[in-house]
Amino acid sequence: MKTLADFKRAVKLGTRWEGFNHFYNSSFGIREVSKVQSNRFAFKTVTVSGEVCDSWSDFPKSKDIRFKEDGTVEIYGEWANEYRLILSYKQQ
Repeated sequence: MKTLADFKRAVKLGTRWEGFNHFYNSSFGIREVSKVQSNRFAFKTVTVSGEVCDSWSDFPKSKDIRFKEDGTVEIYGEWANEYRLILSYKQQ
């Protein structure tokens, strides 16, 4: 992947992605895409009570996305008055 359009094409219903939240320094494991819209997508998420729900994520603006050689997608944004790496995803 090299562009936001490539990322949007890759995020398809049923695909699996490993995610990492860099602000909280925590992995959210490998999750399956459960819904896709033109501006956002959802991962199937199991809550601590065992309930299955959708966890939504907006597609970033093209200025806020970077692509690494290993296929990792990095999403940057403003957090605590600092522009920094917030999330990263890698298709499994």
